[in-house]
Amino acid sequence: MAAYSLRPDETILYERDVTIQGQERSSRLMLTNLNIVITEYVKSSFLQRKKKRTQSIPFRILKYMRTCRRFFRRENTLEFSFFTKRLVLILIL
Repeated sequence: MAAYSLRPDETILYERDVTIQGQERSSRLMLTNLNIVITEYVKSSFLQRKKKRTQSIPFRILKYMRTCRRFFRRENTLEFSFFTKRLVLILIL
């Protein structure tokens, strides 16, 4: 997918580097007033180039969102639960 471009009625509310639970690589999280946008940097097998893969999830299918602070590991966890899947992001401090 190409890089994400904002719609005229869309505004960035929050942007930060995150790690998706169960993955080693870091991603970029962008919360807008309409969507949750995750940009992953994936290594291509051809000459080890990094490619951007952007995923946009509309807020209208969000069931609930929860945050959790883990003091001993010094990380914040952001959990999104949708009607079809669950996504847990670890915020990089």
